[in-house]
Amino acid sequence: MSGSAIERLGHEVVDGRIVHNDCAMSWEEADKRAEFRLDRRKSWAFIPDRYALGIPELCEAISFTRACSGCDDTESMYCAPTGSGCRECGYTGKRREHCFVPYEIAGDPA
Repeated sequence: MSGSAIERLGHEVVDGRIVHNDCAMSWEEADKRAEFRLDRRKSWAFIPDRYALGIPELCEAISFTRACSGCDDTESMYCAPTGSGCRECGYTGKRREHCFVPYEIAGDPA
């Protein structure tokens, strides 16, 4: 699976859901903005930092497993054992989540 690079230009709320306004970027443009060569296997995004000056911040896509929100055991933050669950999660009790997080260079004391 190959990665991609986008720039998030904003968002709007449609029918109670957040819809992002993303614009695809070329790898050359993304490398220039990041000031180093990005890993082509990952998905990258330049998302404005809402707490600072609105300057786009480099973010990478991550994925993780969490308990299904539709299962009966909503009190537990841990995944349910295999074989339990609901129709929403395919009776596994688990869900895969994906999001962008700010990129940090390993060993950077920031």
